[in-house]
Order: sequence, then C-alpha cells, then structure tokens
Amino acid sequence: MEEASRGAPFAIQERFLDRLALLTAFAGETLRAFVATSGKERYRRVRSTLPRPASEQEQRTLWRQRLIDEVLTLRLAGMREADIVTTLERRYSTRLAEAKARTQADVFELYMNAYARSFDPDARYFPAAGARATSTQQDGASIGVTLFASGAPVEVLALTPAVRPRARASSSPASASSA
Repeated sequence: MEEASRGAPFAIQERFLDRLALLTAFAGETLRAFVATSGKERYRRVRSTLPRPASEQEQRTLWRQRLIDEVLTLRLAGMREADIVTTLERRYSTRLAEAKARTQADVFELYMNAYARSFDPDARYFPAAGARATSTQQDGASIGVTLFASGAPVEVLALTPAVRPRARASSSPASASSA
C-alpha cells in the first residue's frame, strides 16, 4: 500500500492520542477538585445520534458530565470516596498508556476493520500473517481481497480464496476396507 494512503489511520490516531491526553489531564484536575453536581444535570450515555461538541467549552462540559456519571456509578456500587478518585485516575491513565503503546500495525488494523465494517458489519480485516494462522481455525468462508483506491470508488483487483489444509487420508488398511 502506498505511503500516502496509509497516512489517514495515523493522523486519526495522533488526533485521538491528543484528545485522550487532554481528557486524562482534565479528569485528573477535575477529580482532585472534587466533582460537584447540582443534581439537576442531564447526561446521555449514548450519543451516537447527537452532534459532536462544537467548541472546547462544550467538550469540557461533556467530559465533566461523563466524570460525574462515572463517580455516581462507583458511589452506587458502594465504593468509598477516596477510592473513587484513585480508581478513576488510574482508569484514565491506563487508557492513555494503552493507546500510546499501540504499534503502527495495530493502528492500521483498527482503521481497516472500521473501514471494512462501514460497508459490511460482518467484515473483518486480517493482516496477511494473521489470516494464514486464523484460516486453519475458521469453519466459515473467508476470502482475501486486493483493493485499489484511485479516487472515490474503490476497485476490487483480486479475490483470493482462503487456503485450508486438506484433511489427511488415513493410511491404515482397516479404515480403507471399512469404508
């Protein structure tokens, strides 16, 4: 794959890491200052149909509401106040460290899976090495696809059937005569 076409996943990952670092810092500052709530705030956990925050202030408001939701969830679970702050700080720090630890191959695979699933929710991207190892364990049908993007439409250049090892024929005379 050309280097220019591989840039999108890494640009998205860089943006994600920047935002996650900001969120982690915000969570730490907010948790240390105690998350106070008026009790009249509303927060929607599922935001897939809502517009993205239009400004940094809207983003910070959303992050604050998310933190309040997490604090309240842990309170309802019976966790002590001092443990809540420690738990959430560790959660955000761990999430950031795990995101930073992703390799270029991990980032590319995440991107390709999202891309493939945008066309077919059952589609999966398997890197060549992983596909060979996985194909011997799969019972379902699988194919390899070589794609070419020369603009808006993506062209399928080749389909490659999965290579499955053949079942070994038994060489014992007993099994041959009983068939």
